[in-house]
Amino acid sequence: MTRRKLKRASESPVGAAIRNALDVGPEEDVLVDIARPQFNRLPGTPKPGAAPADFTFLRDKDVATLRELGCAEWDEPDAEGMVLMLFPCEWYDAIPAGFPVDTMGDKRVRFERHVTSNDRRLGYLSYGVRVPARRSAP
Repeated sequence: MTRRKLKRASESPVGAAIRNALDVGPEEDVLVDIARPQFNRLPGTPKPGAAPADFTFLRDKDVATLRELGCAEWDEPDAEGMVLMLFPCEWYDAIPAGFPVDTMGDKRVRFERHVTSNDRRLGYLSYGVRVPARRSAP
């Protein structure tokens, strides 16, 4: 996090808009904390295991199993009890071409290397698979 002096309203339209949102005067001295995106894993977060040879088996697992492999939950269980589990960024080159991935935007797209984004936040890609929150009883 970085602390900066907010530009005066007369210096910047963005500064003016932020001042308006914060309800502070147009020329008042104001310090703001700027948080930048975190791309890498947080310290102490374990590195993921190797990418699976067969990605289709991931859809048959539950949250706890995928967490052990290095995936991370994006959301809470939906009405059907499903959770989006994000893939670790280290798996990008191993995801098979055409494999259907579920995105943070609730879409399912076919993975295409060098087309599907490899952008990461906190060490995870912005897509993965939807799986049951808990493994159903046999």
